Amino acid sequence: MRAVPIAVASLLLLCAVMAGAPQDPAQQRPVFRREANYVYVDAYVRKGGRVVEGLTAADFDVSEDGKPQKVETFEFIRVQPSPVDALRIDPSSQDEGNRLAEDPHNRVFVVFLDTFGTSPEGAKRAWPALTEFLRRYMSPTDLFGVLTSVTPPRDLVFGRRLESAESMLSQYWNWARKDPLRLTPEETFLEQCYIVRTEILQTNIDIGRRLIQLWRLDRLLDGLEETIARLGVLRDERKNLLLVSDGWKALPPASDLMKYAWGSMPTIGAPRGRIGTGTGQPNQQDHSKCDAEMARLSQIDFARRQMFLAEQANRANVTFYPMISSITEWPVGMAAFDNSAIGTLRRLAEDTDGTVAINDLREGLSRMADDLSAFYLMGYYSTNTATDGRFRKIQVKVKGQDKDLIVTARRGYLARTTSAEAAEAAAKPAAAKTATPGPPTEILDALKPLARLSSPPDVFTYGVATPTELTIVVELPASQALTPAWRHGADVEATLTSPSGNGAPAKGRIEPSTRSALVHLPIEPAAAGPWRVTITIAANGERLEEHVTVDAVAKTTLLGRPVVYRAGASPRAPLFPVADFLFRRIERVHVEWAILQPLEDRQVRVLSKGGQTVAAGATITERAAAGQPMLAVDLSLAPLAAGDYVIEVTARRGSDTVRVFAPLRLQ
Repeated sequence: MRAVPIAVASLLLLCAVMAGAPQDPAQQRPVFRREANYVYVDAYVRKGGRVVEGLTAADFDVSEDGKPQKVETFEFIRVQPSPVDALRIDPSSQDEGNRLAEDPHNRVFVVFLDTFGTSPEGAKRAWPALTEFLRRYMSPTDLFGVLTSVTPPRDLVFGRRLESAESMLSQYWNWARKDPLRLTPEETFLEQCYIVRTEILQTNIDIGRRLIQLWRLDRLLDGLEETIARLGVLRDERKNLLLVSDGWKALPPASDLMKYAWGSMPTIGAPRGRIGTGTGQPNQQDHSKCDAEMARLSQIDFARRQMFLAEQANRANVTFYPMISSITEWPVGMAAFDNSAIGTLRRLAEDTDGTVAINDLREGLSRMADDLSAFYLMGYYSTNTATDGRFRKIQVKVKGQDKDLIVTARRGYLARTTSAEAAEAAAKPAAAKTATPGPPTEILDALKPLARLSSPPDVFTYGVATPTELTIVVELPASQALTPAWRHGADVEATLTSPSGNGAPAKGRIEPSTRSALVHLPIEPAAAGPWRVTITIAANGERLEEHVTVDAVAKTTLLGRPVVYRAGASPRAPLFPVADFLFRRIERVHVEWAILQPLEDRQVRVLSKGGQTVAAGATITERAAAGQPMLAVDLSLAPLAAGDYVIEVTARRGSDTVRVFAPLRLQ
């Protein structure tokens, strides 16, 4: 054989590498449109455990809510793993990683490490299996990130290089707690809360340990729920969540714990919704904090929350792949299996089209890699153009599909909510009820801000006056915040137009992955109001303008108007200001009223839209913000059903009594 010159051989090798490397997307991929009613569906077709290739758009039946849809774009994507790290380029920033994840051709993997529910032995077994998965099955275009139960999902960063992904894992490889009995400051507080109480009541129930169990489960589910929400905003196409955990039991509400409370519940709760972190025995002043946290934890229905977790994952197109690496004892019988911690993870995988890897993690990850090695990507214009905010169910079938053919695909999506159709749909049930006796007038007045949800504006605004400043809340609708123009944040400017203030506009910022901001405008102490404020929001060449009128607060009243915040269910979750008053059950409501005169008493209730009291476990406390005393209420929404509610606070000073309200809609 004739020898090939070195230069020619090098050129051939370079061409081969370039042929195997990912090409410019603009050269090899179709353009994917992002119109409001354009929907993407990724479908995985298997038979006998193997990928079915060679199908065309004509072979698929795609329906939305039972109505056939015409496939406009169609592509078969085969993922080719590559161990050559030189072909991979890490994103230069978190924002760039998010933008790369928007491309449906790039697979997205997030490893979630259960800090509280994995043994040290399980962590040691998971580490080599995960690193081997990276080396054997990751392609140059895949994106990889790592989170733990105590890592905020907003800090999720994606990488592509194997060394970067392995570095993420090595940072957390010993995430499992070496000493499960060693407590965090929050857990120590809960343990100390009822030690004396247990002795007084002479009970064998370890109240503190039960509360710690509930607190850990609440913290874990907070992390999973917030991670799903983060990935749902990232893109429509499939996201793969590798959950390393020994599992948990979906516990019902532990209402029996309340009989062990100190009995100091009514008025003072945990400041800003946070439990204390002291390690000493709680004193009398701390008993209300203990009881407030007990009330919150004991009311959570984790079984219901578990079902909502799977529902939320399906709506966000997130698939769970649980990895259980430290099972030493198997449940006996199918019923015992279903009620076990393993059964909880198995159902979570089944409900989201994933699979479970138990003990033999390498085999489980290999099976997952095979399942995800190829898929069909389709797009269609929905025939349902109504922007009613409803969930649309997607069904994908292969024509003439035999019983051995398995098709898994995106299950549905939430429609937008920015049209007159939504307003008309909301108006019909309201008109039908006008003939029946309505709720008290004060409740109807409190619920009026929710009417804007029927036909949402481009931006929600809300304003509150104090003696020295105006507090303006600016919030983008959820559907608007997900669009490319606004998803990376925006600048906010508020200008006082009448009566005159200090003349200078106040500025604020909607941070990336959020959709609201607070702006503070100084006012003259003698100004009487009302005040008219012009608000502008700008980002990426887009600009929105809105106006809000802020009424003055009567000098004789005890409390100002409410400022409402949303947060995750965890007491540690950050607070975000709210102007639309629309919440989900996985969230917590935090409301603050400025205290204008010292109070002698205060009470809080949660009312239905009909004015009936709802047992919801709201807590109330006082705090100071920039020298201004505030009355704060915290309410976990997990126990409540969907509907409209009002938070009512009754405050008293001498013979003066006032009732103030804050509305919310739970979807």
